[in-house]
Amino acid sequence: FYLRFVNACVHVVLPRFIHKPIKMGKLNVTMLRYLTKEDFRVLTAIEMGMKNHEVVPASLIASIAKLKHGGCHKILKELCKNKLISFDRGKTFAQASGDCTFDADLCGWTQSQDDSRWDWTQQAGGTTNNTAGPSDDITGGGMYMYFKAPAVGEAKRAILESPMLAPTTNHCVSLTFYYHMCGAHSGTLNLYLVPAGRNRAGAVWSLSGDKGEEWVQSPNIELRSDADFQVFFEAVHDEGGAGGIAIDQVEFT
Repeated sequence: FYLRFVNACVHVVLPRFIHKPIKMGKLNVTMLRYLTKEDFRVLTAIEMGMKNHEVVPASLIASIAKLKHGGCHKILKELCKNKLISFDRGKTFAQASGDCTFDADLCGWTQSQDDSRWDWTQQAGGTTNNTAGPSDDITGGGMYMYFKAPAVGEAKRAILESPMLAPTTNHCVSLTFYYHMCGAHSGTLNLYLVPAGRNRAGAVWSLSGDKGEEWVQSPNIELRSDADFQVFFEAVHDEGGAGGIAIDQVEFT
């Protein structure tokens, strides 16, 4: 098990030690029996992060493991102390990009755990009602995220949260994505920037109503934060009839 700690980031080369034996000169396998469930949550979070990121930020590990940021760092240090992992501070900083095509998995994006009862759906091909949703993803043959209000007469919303991203100190980050909003009751798509430890405030970008039957690329949306932050996509459906909102090809530059 080899890990490099890079400022707030972790670079990991993972043998799947939970599933099969490994050979490593400095690994003290007797320590494995003393790992707590929180230790395994951190190790599992690292493995999940490595599916989409060569360099996994500690903040992303904490987010996936659902641990407080400071507690996650403490566990990483203990794993290093016991020589289950090793640190290398001689590398330059890199952060989780947050980029996602949604073709394989959600790239660290998660459904909100707040009071929203509805979720975004990872969708391939057409929706159950193609008059309200796309017939395919933006590139063709892939997947996208879709929210469709299931019934008339009740306002509904769903929130998709990005992994924790590093501060944009001394620069800004530009976000672009594709959206599909078709139908007289498509509702509203809101975008929020939420610094770590703070509540959601006003939307940094918002769009409402029917935008046609084609995918549309968003404008460049500038994001600035002096602290770790997340981006939230919120789909809000009014009390009207059929409508849907889809997003795809999220990219930070």
